[in-house]
Amino acid sequence: MSQSSADGLEYQETLAAETQARRVAMNVLGVGESASLRQIKRAWRKRCLETHPDRNLDNPDAERQFQLVNCAYRLLTDGTPCDELLTQGVEGERPPLRSRYNVSNAWGFHLWWRETFF
Repeated sequence: MSQSSADGLEYQETLAAETQARRVAMNVLGVGESASLRQIKRAWRKRCLETHPDRNLDNPDAERQFQLVNCAYRLLTDGTPCDELLTQGVEGERPPLRSRYNVSNAWGFHLWWRETFF
């Protein structure tokens, strides 16, 4: 495998991981892809109140959920990556199956996204 081919494959894997993390972050906050910064902030505040450990003393998983909500907010607003989004296992919203593009790879997802939003 040539160096440029390896670089291209690494770039595609990175792009797929970033796309998956953004999907999971949107799912955690309950916002859509076209959500404005104001909508993201509103959803973040709501989810913080729902998951805060001080409000959920009987839930041993509340602290992890609260950290995940904050991680999702940072990713969607600042672009700060967070590995917790990929390891927590929630599947983000997928494009419709009737799509004529193969959305299981980065290029097909890009083509679907381009056609849907532009």
